[in-house]
Amino acid sequence: MSVLTGDLVRVYIDGTAVAYATSATINLQTELDKIAPTSASAASFTVVKPRRESGNININALYGLAANYDFKDLYDAWEAGTAITVAWKYENAGDWQISSSAYITAISATAAVNQDATKRATITFSGSSSIAVIT
Repeated sequence: MSVLTGDLVRVYIDGTAVAYATSATINLQTELDKIAPTSASAASFTVVKPRRESGNININALYGLAANYDFKDLYDAWEAGTAITVAWKYENAGDWQISSSAYITAISATAAVNQDATKRATITFSGSSSIAVIT
């Protein structure tokens, strides 16, 4: 199996890969419902049941895959509330990938004098994500 690297995160707008990252963090969460105990003796332990899942990917040092895409494409998607697709993929058959329809929920750029800007985005999944094995 391949080594998971942040540069395999891709951001797609209208099916075209417009950006990728040099580092990334994926966060997957499950919201839980507490279930009422069925008897007095069962009340000493909390019983939970999964209710809803959510996730996001934080990506750093975004840059375009082609000369005609740049940080402004991500800004425009954030400002317009445009649904995008984000995918973290391996490149070899038999490896897994995770992808989801998503929205850019935070975007930033930081730059020191005479240095390249570091660009960041938080992309929040909308609906269910999918994990699949690449064939």
